[in-house]
Amino acid sequence: MTKKVLIAVLTMDKEPWRTIECEGQRATWATGTDILWLYGRAGGAVQLLTRLADKALRFSRSEKLLALGRHRIGSWAARLPVAREGNRIMTRVPETYINTNAKTVASLGYILRAYEFDYLLRTNTSTYVNRKLLAQFVEDLPGAGYYGGYVGESNGVRFASGTGVLLSRDLVERIVEDRQWEFNIIDDVAMGRCMSRLGVPVQHFARIDVLSEQDLERLDGSALRSTFLVRCKGNKDRSHDIQAMHRVHAIYREFGLA
Repeated sequence: MTKKVLIAVLTMDKEPWRTIECEGQRATWATGTDILWLYGRAGGAVQLLTRLADKALRFSRSEKLLALGRHRIGSWAARLPVAREGNRIMTRVPETYINTNAKTVASLGYILRAYEFDYLLRTNTSTYVNRKLLAQFVEDLPGAGYYGGYVGESNGVRFASGTGVLLSRDLVERIVEDRQWEFNIIDDVAMGRCMSRLGVPVQHFARIDVLSEQDLERLDGSALRSTFLVRCKGNKDRSHDIQAMHRVHAIYREFGLA
């Protein structure tokens, strides 16, 4: 039986992410019911208070107090109600950098309740995903116990970069149920630490980076055919993300893969 893959895109309802989503991803690879968009709550008193609380914690210059405060805020935010608007998962987590963690956990809990899937790829708005190659890739994976991505390391723990974290359903469940989950660190590192506690090693798979005009000029079609994940994040000008996605999409189409 063919494995079902969901793709969850971490995004934000503000610029430049809104334009990258609409003119980059949705205009190239991201169409269909198997793609979900993960939103937090931008603006309003709650976001302002959350930012002020984090600023006060940082001002204290106590790393222990900062970690504890961020953990408590994230743990609270992850339990807030979640709703769905079409293919948008609308959490009420205040949009801050560190709250990306709580937004991911809240979204994963909702997705588990609302969707059937075998594998989930959690990615972000700077990434192009070739869904045909992804579908082929997961067919050769085990039915459970898989955690993979482009591998990084933090404080001695290996983790899959947030550009593309691929998880079997059982491990998504373990993340949502994890009583030791660390809300005070960014979500991809927290996933790695959770998997380490479970004794699940991260499996590396290839990613191509297209981060500059020079990278665009050097794009190799044969290299693209070997991976489903392309990071298109511009270092300064985020319009690069859109240009890169369209160029990558055109190359995949030349090979009948898009």
